[in-house]
Formats: sequence, structure tokens, C-alpha cells
Amino acid sequence: MNELELLRKLSVAAGREDVPQPNVSRQVLARLSERAEDSVRPLAWVAAFSSAVAIPFAIAAFYALETLTDPLLNVFYPLRWVML
Repeated sequence: MNELELLRKLSVAAGREDVPQPNVSRQVLARLSERAEDSVRPLAWVAAFSSAVAIPFAIAAFYALETLTDPLLNVFYPLRWVML
């Protein structure tokens, strides 16, 4: 038997089969929402702690950058001891 003929018979037989249509969306969505609630809680604590630590460092970095990049401060810094 020719391979091409065998494939044609197989495709005709596959076309006659009824494909089951299970509806599992409700179970899948329930399982996904169950897992999402459990996995987010530890990450929220890590994000809150990281934000609490990062804010003071960001403020300190802003003041340090302002001090280093202010041209007038660099000009008058050596003169402040003379004025006293």
C-alpha cells in the first residue's frame, strides 16, 4: 500500500471521529486564583521592606548629588573659613 494512500485513509478516519469538548475552565480558573493569592503575600512583604529601605537612601543620594553638582557651593566652600 502506498504511504500517500495510507495517509488519506487516516485523515478520513480522523475526520469521522467526534472530539470531546470538556469544559474545564471553571476548575482551571479556581485553581489559578487559589495559587495567585498564596504566592503574592510573601512578595508584598519583600516589596514593602525594600521600599522602606530605599526611600532614605534615595533622599540621601539626592542631597549628595545636589551638594556635588552645585557650582556656587564649590566656589564658596573654601572661603567660608576666611569669612569667619
